Amino acid sequence: MTSPLSIEERVARIEAVLGLDPTAAPRVPWPLRRTAVLRDAAALWDVEVDDLIGITKVRELVLPRAAVVMVLRDEPPMSYSQIGRLLCRDHSTIINLERIAHRQFCDDVAFRAKVAVLRSQIVPKTECV
Repeated sequence: MTSPLSIEERVARIEAVLGLDPTAAPRVPWPLRRTAVLRDAAALWDVEVDDLIGITKVRELVLPRAAVVMVLRDEPPMSYSQIGRLLCRDHSTIINLERIAHRQFCDDVAFRAKVAVLRSQIVPKTECV
């Protein structure tokens, strides 16, 4: 029995079948980009992805969660409920996280830079392959 393929291996196989250039900018389906945003935010803030979507209410997780919400609301826009399901949160919590993100975005240069990094790693859904 063979082991299941990783996401990267699946993407590589799909690119090979479609004849896409693997050296070109990655064009990953939107559901995979959502997980990439979580993974990248966790890496930028040096936390675990499981912590971002877990039930922990630790202060250190507020800013990475807020950044994820800010990016997912923009690229392409997701509803509060959709983001809430992704982060295992209620939609009202997502609204509050978005407020925190906008406040922090205006006040904190480091936060703004991290959000820019997250946004730069997302290929908009409307781009053609």
